[in-house]
Amino acid sequence: MDDRSDFICLHAEYTGEVQGVGFRFTTHSIAKRYPVAGFVQNRPNGRVLLVIQGNRSVVHKVLHEIERCFIGHIDDCIKQEKPLNNDLTSFSIRY
Repeated sequence: MDDRSDFICLHAEYTGEVQGVGFRFTTHSIAKRYPVAGFVQNRPNGRVLLVIQGNRSVVHKVLHEIERCFIGHIDDCIKQEKPLNNDLTSFSIRY
């Protein structure tokens, strides 16, 4: 990840039928194809948290691909931009 001038760190919390349907593994597979960092994690409340950081346009491509894969499973997604996190250097699944 080179020029960080157009980088964002986005937290997206998905609701719906997003646990037990391969959401984390599919999200991980999609994210690994792009120069992004972050993680995806099931939440105790039945939601899935995605933290993703990278170039703004690339982050939005990843989100679009995830949402396309899970049409009919995602009821809502609350997105918030957060400060860049220098500790995020790769993309992983958190348990």
